[in-house]
Amino acid sequence: MRFRFLILASVILIALPGYGQVAGKWTANVPGPQGEQEMTFDFAVDGDSVKGTVNSEFAGEAEIQAGEVEGDKISFKHAVELGQRTITFAYTGTIKEREIELTRTVEGRGGRGGRGGRGGGGRGRRGGLGGEATFTLTPAG
Repeated sequence: MRFRFLILASVILIALPGYGQVAGKWTANVPGPQGEQEMTFDFAVDGDSVKGTVNSEFAGEAEIQAGEVEGDKISFKHAVELGQRTITFAYTGTIKEREIELTRTVEGRGGRGGRGGRGGGGRGRRGGLGGEATFTLTPAG
């Protein structure tokens, strides 16, 4: 009886579209100092490793780096070349039934023109990098 219940529960969870699944295309309108921009996240998952791409109007397409998923938590990074600078964006989030809530931070701020803890200043703000941003991904399509 217990074995049948486990099989039935597994079948139900598999049949629920998108429940806890990360793989695939997701979109979001991401806030920034120059307004919102649409971004597309295309995830591929292999065990607890997350790979794929991030595409934005601001920076084009970038490869996901250091991506991990553990239970309902996800984290990853991507780097963008801006002139002679490389900017790394770090994401952490929670996977829900049909959405992923993400928080993005900019690593290595405080370079030329930075102002410490102000969440962007000088060149970073003018360049559209902004500080921390929280947003929700939804399945594309």
